[in-house]
Amino acid sequence: GSEMCIRDSSNPSQPHFYYHLRLSTPGPGAPIDCTATGRDLATPRALKEFLLSRAKLNWEGGTIAATAFTTRLTTTAAPEVNQLSLTGYDVESRAYIFKHFAIDQKGAMLHPDHRGLFKLGPRKFILPPPHAGEKAIAPAASGPPLKNIYRLLFDAFGENGAAAYAWAAASLFVNQIKDKTGFFPHLSLYGDPASGKSALTSILNGMQGIEGEGLPVSQLTTKKALARCLSRHSGLFSALLEDNQRNEKAFDFSIVLTGYNAGPLQLRAAFSNDNQVHEAPFRGSLLWVINVEPFNQSAEKQRVMSLYFSHEYLDDTTRAAYEKMTSIPAPELARAHVAILQKRQEIESKWQDAYSRAITDLSPQDNRRILQNHALVLAFHRMINDLFSLQAIDLTEFIRATCKIKCTTANEKHFDQADHFFEQLETLNDEQATSCMHRDKEKRLFYVCLNKAELHLRNKGLSFVVNSHLTDCLMRHPSYVSHSQRFRFPLDPETDTSGRPKQRRTWVFNEDRMN
Repeated sequence: GSEMCIRDSSNPSQPHFYYHLRLSTPGPGAPIDCTATGRDLATPRALKEFLLSRAKLNWEGGTIAATAFTTRLTTTAAPEVNQLSLTGYDVESRAYIFKHFAIDQKGAMLHPDHRGLFKLGPRKFILPPPHAGEKAIAPAASGPPLKNIYRLLFDAFGENGAAAYAWAAASLFVNQIKDKTGFFPHLSLYGDPASGKSALTSILNGMQGIEGEGLPVSQLTTKKALARCLSRHSGLFSALLEDNQRNEKAFDFSIVLTGYNAGPLQLRAAFSNDNQVHEAPFRGSLLWVINVEPFNQSAEKQRVMSLYFSHEYLDDTTRAAYEKMTSIPAPELARAHVAILQKRQEIESKWQDAYSRAITDLSPQDNRRILQNHALVLAFHRMINDLFSLQAIDLTEFIRATCKIKCTTANEKHFDQADHFFEQLETLNDEQATSCMHRDKEKRLFYVCLNKAELHLRNKGLSFVVNSHLTDCLMRHPSYVSHSQRFRFPLDPETDTSGRPKQRRTWVFNEDRMN
């Protein structure tokens, strides 16, 4: 039969080789395709077991025959296949590789052969990663043109829909953009419940050939599982469905900062005696779908473009357009990102000039980083309109207003549960305060006993509970110094057996940083 060597480069420092075999049977049956590892071929016994299990063939040769067989595999000029670890843009070949199709450097669409391989050149084949088929939609051969889909998107979701699609189209080129600018913004769809955020996300996912709404960021989701899902895609966005509070148990919010630039998702030590590490890359982008934005730091807010959704924008006209949009079969909708990628040469050669013009048109703004984020989206909106002769919809004023709002909100201080707790402490009278808090004016330290403070606040009729969410907020507060520190409040009426004020476990904060 024929053979082919498959190189698994998911771990570049330790690549693994597999051998794709096509075995001809003695009878009239069709040839059998199977893939063997080095262990399957290492000994006559392993080879016999492999052929019996995978091909229903009996190997009768001994050591000499098995050695001759493996020698042929390793010396024959069989094509070598590179198996990818990411779905989408491949940095090495500069091609886009999906389960059902590929787009080469020139924008030509390629189809897999009977083995699922894509031929990129003479004796150069690429195999998509094993997870490439998960929720993947095979694009149809024909369907409504992109300008019709775009019009429905605008009619159903207004300027939010047009801006979100421009961002999604730009995310196909996130790797090329980061190579030139060093950044790519995240997108947040937030606002009223049932105002169209999830519906738009499902459509945008379908337009990039992925079925479903997105990844849930809930208490049942682990950080490791979520990080692995995010690291699977390259040149694609991942939608995160956040609950109504900042969930740091399921998602590491430092990714908002590192993922904006070219940083990895995570690093872990390799199982070796030297200093090798495994790096989980982040070559995609993030789309947040939330009611209330969870970003509580200025650095996080500056890296996210936010689109607000409200019930007041919904009417019979938007619903009719949405129903027409959802009536388009998924394979036809998935043709959208194929159409964009087939124009990749023009986009890759023009986006920097369009980006520079967009910065000029949106200037001046109070924050340069926020200006650049919004200019990038405006640039891709204009390019898509020009390339596909879309109905002229000018988003300049809309994006300028969105940018100005973000510049304002990014500088606002986030008021969390810790700030609320400090405000509640100020409502205690002097007698109550003596047993639960003390200010050291010389050291500029503020001591608080949480248990006593909780008791006094509840006695005032307030629904107040010390829980993990409050303690987490207190530990993140800029004024936090330490906790579980033993301290005697000077005016505490309760005393121990020695007659001194009772020793209590306290939290300590820096007074100079309280505000």
